[in-house]
Amino acid sequence: MKILIISDIHSNYEALLSVAHAERSDAVWCLGDLVDFGPQPAECVQWVRHHVRQNCVKGNHDHALAFGVDCRSSESFHELSELSRAMNRELLHAEQVEYLRGLPVLKTLMLDGFRFHLSHAAPDGNLYKSHLQPAISEASLSAEIDGIGADFILCGHTHLPMVREIDGKTFVNPGSVGLPLDGDPRASYAVFQDGNIKLRHAKYDIEKTLRKLRQSTLPDDAAERLVEILRTGRNIGITIPSTST
Repeated sequence: MKILIISDIHSNYEALLSVAHAERSDAVWCLGDLVDFGPQPAECVQWVRHHVRQNCVKGNHDHALAFGVDCRSSESFHELSELSRAMNRELLHAEQVEYLRGLPVLKTLMLDGFRFHLSHAAPDGNLYKSHLQPAISEASLSAEIDGIGADFILCGHTHLPMVREIDGKTFVNPGSVGLPLDGDPRASYAVFQDGNIKLRHAKYDIEKTLRKLRQSTLPDDAAERLVEILRTGRNIGITIPSTST
């Protein structure tokens, strides 16, 4: 079977559709953060409800929107997350918010004889950890996955794609579909097939997303900051983000 693994869609429907059209798959798994930042939360949540169904875990932004709490974003993203969450909340139907509310923080799936452990930010279900990035040391990563009985450990949250083999397990972050921060503005995702994980990117119509951002109820300065991030695939002034997004 071929599995499409996505994360951190962040209300960017054009990016999500580009990934879906780029890869024919037997199933889709999602590692959370469907909402915030982008202009089309309802479309993204509805797509996940239809195509991913129960094979999705909750992200910190999903939790924040659904329960009206702070998502604990980094200082560089906090204002944008708050402003965009208010905009996103107004665009979602009650049942879509309820779907976000009911998402689990952890999920285990079996496929082709392999066990997969899905979570958003950390294998233990913590929604806010941000240090599981490509530069993490082998010792630190080993400590994070210690006790996780899975062949593949899938996490998102950092928006930085990575695949690391350690302790006989494979740790995977597919990167962000809708708000990449690795310097590549294309939508980032991963594919599992025949026992192997591959990181991939899909080009999408960024300008269409930018137009929708500018037409949204976001303040102009917030919309323009997101425009720059989406165009460059980087947080302004930050090469590799070191804290939560």
